[in-house]
Formats: sequence, C-alpha cells, structure tokens
Amino acid sequence: MKATFEDFITHNPVCGKFADDSDAKQVFEIMSYDRNIIAMVDASEAGKPALSVVVSEIEDYFNETACEIFTFYDVFVKNTVGRMINTILSPFGYQSNIQKNLPTNCQSLYFKSGTCYVYEGDATMRIVKIIEEIEPSIIRNSMPVINMIASPSSSQEDGRNYYEIDESKSSRKPFHREMVRDAVQNLNKSSFTHEEILDWIEDKYGAVNRESITTDIYSYTVNLSSRTNFPMNMKSRIADDERYDFLYCPDLENKSVVELYNPKNSVHGEWEIYELDNGKFNVRRLEK
Repeated sequence: MKATFEDFITHNPVCGKFADDSDAKQVFEIMSYDRNIIAMVDASEAGKPALSVVVSEIEDYFNETACEIFTFYDVFVKNTVGRMINTILSPFGYQSNIQKNLPTNCQSLYFKSGTCYVYEGDATMRIVKIIEEIEPSIIRNSMPVINMIASPSSSQEDGRNYYEIDESKSSRKPFHREMVRDAVQNLNKSSFTHEEILDWIEDKYGAVNRESITTDIYSYTVNLSSRTNFPMNMKSRIADDERYDFLYCPDLENKSVVELYNPKNSVHGEWEIYELDNGKFNVRRLEK
C-alpha cells in the first residue's frame, strides 16, 4: 500500500512535532495524490528533482492557508517536505540520490532545489500504464485506468488489473486564485466588484468562504500595498507572475472594484513589490 502520514512520522522521528499538524498532513496528502506520485516518478526517471512537479501545488496551498507552524519560510519545514517525498516514493523502489536546482519554469517562491531519486528495487507498489481494447463486460463493471497507482493484489476474474478512480484522491477543488481568475475571465465586463466575483464563483462552485476569497482578491491586486501581507508577496519582485498578479484596482478610493491587470495598458503600467529600509514591503509603478 502507499505510504501514509503515520509512516512518515514513524520513519522520521525528528519530524514528530508535526504529528498533529493539519497543514503538514495536507501537504503530505497533496503530494500523495496518484497523479502526483506518477509525476514524481516520471520526473525521477528524467533526472529531475521529484519536488519540481509538485512544488506549485503545495505552494498554492501554503499561500492560501494561514500555516502558523508548517511554514515554508522555515528551512526545517522545507527539509521536512523532502523527507515526505522520500517516504512517499520509497514503496515504489525509489531512493534519494543527488540534489539539483529546481528548473526555472517551476517558478518556486520558497524552494531552490530538490532531491533526485533513482530506482533501487525492493518495491511493494508499482505504476501500471497500459493501452488495450476494452471489453464490453469490463466497461459495464469497471474502468481500466491509465496512469493510476496499481496494487499487485487487485485483479478481475480474467487475471488483469482494473481499478476504479478514487476522485477524492485524484481531484481537488480549485484554488481561490483559479476560481477568481475563472470569474473575471467570464463576467464579460471591463471591471468587477468583489461581490460580483464572489456571486459568480458560488454560482459555479457552490458555497465558499467569501471573506477568505475577498482577502485573497486583495493579494492578487498589483497596485494595493496590502498585498504585501501575503507570503508570495513578501519579497522584492516584478509583478509578472500570472498566478498571483492578475488584478488591478482602477480607483484606490474604492478598493472593492478591480479589473484584469494588463501591464501593457498605459493606465495600468508595470508594477513591482520592493523592500523598504525597515525590511517591510510596498508596491510601486515602474517608471520607464
């Protein structure tokens, strides 16, 4: 069976202080999704750090969650993430090898490098990737899965392995930024109020924490100084990350109205986050 969070704690007693931490458990669960294990194995086979294919998803979780203890600003926590990956890949026969810098296209905010893994054998789990014709009786009773985790003991009467997809493990609800971007791209207006965005999101995705998403909208708005209170904005950088820099407030007297940010728009202009002398951060428009 796949490694569990309890396995991780047992094999890494130095991380015992996270045994009851909900954020640590959630990060482990995200990296343990079937699709992510497969992606990490594929990255390992390509000689890339396993972390490189999951770093965006766990950083999204961190950026949208008030992680008080399991914070990616802490070097020990970042090392703990590496230990988690080691635990997750171990049942598949992969062991740690060398450390490499993460590819630049990862656009990681908190991690610079990760461990590469190599197959050493002694696996108790395997990944089955097959393409075959589907028999009518099998279509009715089960679903052959490509790129899913396979347990050697699971099989149909014909001796071949078939598995039901566990949606709770292989899918997730969109992150706030994904829902907000979805809303503003589909409202067919030049500007939108926070309420309009939230109403659109609830119409599509059901009930959400409106207060939490409203707070995140501020963090995505390039010309609001309050955005620097959020983890992904606590560093000097140009506001050109499409994940977090996609809204603009046209009237700072009414911060509940936003537009899609366009740095090529002469009114919007290009913005950056910069560090003040006291170590805090603020935003400013770049001068040509």
